[in-house]
Amino acid sequence: IHELTNKGWNVLQHAASNGHVAVVEFLFNQGINPLEKHKRGSSALSCAIKYGHIPIVEWLLAHGAKIDEKFEDE
Repeated sequence: IHELTNKGWNVLQHAASNGHVAVVEFLFNQGINPLEKHKRGSSALSCAIKYGHIPIVEWLLAHGAKIDEKFEDE
């Protein structure tokens, strides 16, 4: 679960960008760091925000994600 996708995302970022709340929660419980950044600086939170997945944004914020990060295009 620590492999990166072809875009350089970890699986948590991929799940967040696709709106899979249950997968995000499962991965978090498996020890994936919600603060880990994409190779260009994006996190699971910024992915969820970019694609409009508000339940994931709320979940990540409740579990330690920071809203004050720099957002860049994937």
